[in-house]
Amino acid sequence: MGWMVALYSLPLVALLRIADVGGRGPQYSSRLRTTGVTTVVLFYLWLLCGAWMRAPVRYSFPAHGETSEENMEYLRAVGRPIPPGAEFSLSPPYATFTFPFRHPEHPIARYVDLAVFSLMMTGLAAHAATHRSARGLGRGGAVLCILLPCLSASVTVSFGAYSYYRAATAWGARTLLHALPIAMAQAVGLTGLAFLPLLHSPESGVTYNVDLVRKSYVNKLTPGRSLVPPLVAIFTFATLPEVFRRFSFLADSDVHVDSRMDLSDADILGAPCSAVDGTASLSSYVDSPFYAALLGLVFFFPLLDMCASSERISGCSKLDAALSQSLCFALLMFVAFPLSYDAALHRSISVLTFLLAAARAVTQFSAGACVMSSVDNVQVVLCVLQLVASLVAVALEVIPGSLPTLHLGGYVPCTDGFPWVAESAVFGLLALTTSIHVFMARHADFIKDAARPKAADLL
Repeated sequence: MGWMVALYSLPLVALLRIADVGGRGPQYSSRLRTTGVTTVVLFYLWLLCGAWMRAPVRYSFPAHGETSEENMEYLRAVGRPIPPGAEFSLSPPYATFTFPFRHPEHPIARYVDLAVFSLMMTGLAAHAATHRSARGLGRGGAVLCILLPCLSASVTVSFGAYSYYRAATAWGARTLLHALPIAMAQAVGLTGLAFLPLLHSPESGVTYNVDLVRKSYVNKLTPGRSLVPPLVAIFTFATLPEVFRRFSFLADSDVHVDSRMDLSDADILGAPCSAVDGTASLSSYVDSPFYAALLGLVFFFPLLDMCASSERISGCSKLDAALSQSLCFALLMFVAFPLSYDAALHRSISVLTFLLAAARAVTQFSAGACVMSSVDNVQVVLCVLQLVASLVAVALEVIPGSLPTLHLGGYVPCTDGFPWVAESAVFGLLALTTSIHVFMARHADFIKDAARPKAADLL
């Protein structure tokens, strides 16, 4: 799942940048923007639903007997159906069931990810059709990005409906027969999604931009929209421990749900507590496919703005732009190589990511991103906080135990919540400082357009 988030983030960013979404420039409402944003959001929602339904999951709880049947009855009694292929293990005082996939109570919920994928393919076809109408896509691109996604959506819906009809009560039966055509259809559709930015013709941008200028006073979006993505990211960071507690501990019951990528070690209970030292960290959340897709969704649009937030008019501005793009790649690697893959490699990537965040706070300040006259005090404070939080996160990774422990009680039920607070602060402040800078640039452009003479409408 981490690799899916990392690999497809690059073509998705390119897809939206071609549609002039994100960055310092003014934003315009258009069909191209609507279909592009819809495709991106549906892509991450598909990953979320797929990770929730299709990824392996392990249920651990105090043993209610010595046999599999006795513990199976208890798990069914608390509302957890047992799918085919479940593995049972007993390690007193705990019993564990490892499922090859999650088994919801409502059969139709088992196919939600297929419905979301079909909607995503429909959005991709509509987006590509808009490029085609503007002569930005050739015949080959139309086949790959319009015809094949529509075919992929049709096959997915058809086989999903057939699977629901034939296996509504036998979840998991005839898996290969039903999964192979769906997997092939999804691979074909995702190929079109990956290649659309490469097949786009840049010559069509001139005509499209003229249309935008002609409609600028009607279609220009307010700059305040740029502040929504960081607020969503900060809200997600703040509520993630509570979301984990309710869904991973099944609302304070004795059953603990572990959905990490590697379930081979039965002694690890998973996020948010580290299996090594018991501390809470963002890395433990990223180790779960569901939370990796969730963080990828809420952090995608702040990253999109960060990739194109520098003016590049001076040496320091160019350095800030280089650090911004390097930080985006580092964050992708942070998700692509989770703790289960290689703990040492993941910690090295974490240190690099936090160092880049600290360096970018400095370049933002030096390049003038944090000293704009109207909100200079707020942005200076945010940059300083980002620098301090990044250095604290680096210290916690390089020298474990170098800082005092922080107990957050039931909010983060771990021995130390300091790493979680520091890492969340780094990413939250990173999104907030970037978005405020982008907001001020768009606001200045909006004020400038408002002061233009009405004759500009005749363009």
